[in-house]
Amino acid sequence: MFNWASISINVLLLIATIGTVVYASKTLLMEYSSQVTVSRYKKGININNKHPFYWEVELTNVGKGYIVKAFILLSAPSSKSDGKVKKYYFLSKPIVGIKPDQNRSLRLELSKEKFNLGNSEAYELEVIYQDSLNNYCIVSPGMDEGNSHLERFDKLPKRMSKLGWKYWCYKKKLKVAIEQENSYPKIFNAELKESHQQIEEKFKNFKFEPTNKEDTN
Repeated sequence: MFNWASISINVLLLIATIGTVVYASKTLLMEYSSQVTVSRYKKGININNKHPFYWEVELTNVGKGYIVKAFILLSAPSSKSDGKVKKYYFLSKPIVGIKPDQNRSLRLELSKEKFNLGNSEAYELEVIYQDSLNNYCIVSPGMDEGNSHLERFDKLPKRMSKLGWKYWCYKKKLKVAIEQENSYPKIFNAELKESHQQIEEKFKNFKFEPTNKEDTN
């Protein structure tokens, strides 16, 4: 014969335990979660710069937690219809360590050659960041012209579940940007290598000739 009183008590204890775990996880999330808002966005061309095309966003951490790292991810369909590359992705130099209530700026600069890889009319900008709970979030400030931000609500960041397709989709985008050599370190190293090659080419036929006896000693 069932002891219904004992079963009822065990069920109530199980419900209480589950409720405690859920409450604790919610409290932890509220205490350490972070949320970034894009308080300012601009893009433009500076003809005096080696990388004239730029995109810049100002981020504000309005949460209670700590932002570990944040990137600009810029994407656009290929400007060529040869079918070899469908889409190009570009990663900015990251910013690290955004504290609560702190403002930081993210900036991505491209050379004319890099900019022309993508369709100039179809560039899409997104901000990806990692918080102290190892959550990955994404927010898109949009690329509207004028003062349209005064006529609409801002887009808030969305957390990407590691079990969802979107998380793996963005992991793939980051990987492709690196493979295309469109991340900040890849672009910097490629330009440094090109600069060294130009210097070597310029001086490859140069011969040092001593002008006095002291130079030969």
